[in-house]
Amino acid sequence: MTRIQAILQFAEPIEQPGIESLYLPIEDLEPIAPEFLKQGVAFARKHKRQDHRVLIACGAGINRSTAFTVAVLKEEEGLSLVEAWRVVKRQHPDASPLPPIWESLCRYYQEEVPYAKLISTKEL
Repeated sequence: MTRIQAILQFAEPIEQPGIESLYLPIEDLEPIAPEFLKQGVAFARKHKRQDHRVLIACGAGINRSTAFTVAVLKEEEGLSLVEAWRVVKRQHPDASPLPPIWESLCRYYQEEVPYAKLISTKEL
């Protein structure tokens, strides 16, 4: 059984023995500050390079964690934001970054993908 070796958290900091964690105070309905996006993605990518299993967790598991998973996939796999979102959505049908969170990703990565286009995308 593969165990989680790192946790990127947004809801509240919860320490687990033997698991490295990073808590970033990102509110559910607020844009993501660029420094938090950079820090969170770097944390996940560092652990991925070490072949660690990383849990990316927020309150409900559909908004902030989705955004950071999309960002990590974009950087690791060279995907566009929409392509990375589709990968996440296929595995987690409830995934749904909210407009301020999605717009943060678009600004950070300089990809203009209107939220309306994202949610109207039928092709997964």
